[in-house]
Amino acid sequence: MGDDVPLNLYDIHPDPKDLPHYDVPDLVWAKYYNQPEELKKCEDILAKDAGLAFHYAFDVLKGPFPAAETAIAKDAAWAYYYAVDVLKGPFPAGEAVIAQDACRACCYAEYVLGGPFPAGEAAIAKNASRTFQYGRFVLKLPVEEAMNWARTLT
Repeated sequence: MGDDVPLNLYDIHPDPKDLPHYDVPDLVWAKYYNQPEELKKCEDILAKDAGLAFHYAFDVLKGPFPAAETAIAKDAAWAYYYAVDVLKGPFPAGEAVIAQDACRACCYAEYVLGGPFPAGEAAIAKNASRTFQYGRFVLKLPVEEAMNWARTLT
């Protein structure tokens, strides 16, 4: 019995929706990862988890997942990745949370907006390396000026 596979009740139960925790996004993703048609039936469950919603949008839909944008917009990292990798442009619903994270705000300005992100500047100003990055690559300041500017803000 060396090749025994663990028993998965969700696979053998006649109506897995009757089992506890059926609607846990991690379980749904694990069960149907390679079955896009089954994942489609569970979009309401996947839409509850920012990370899994991102992966569903990126890996399966290969495009936006509007039903999950409320959840995604609550997490700075996933909101940023959603903007960059799925929308390939701004994600206005996620900007408030992105603006609170110095790293994500700076990268959002540089790689998504291609210019200033005033809403994120307060968070960026609290991080010396991100302040320099923002000054140099977003505001396009010369190196010395970006370094001096960063020193005055942090």
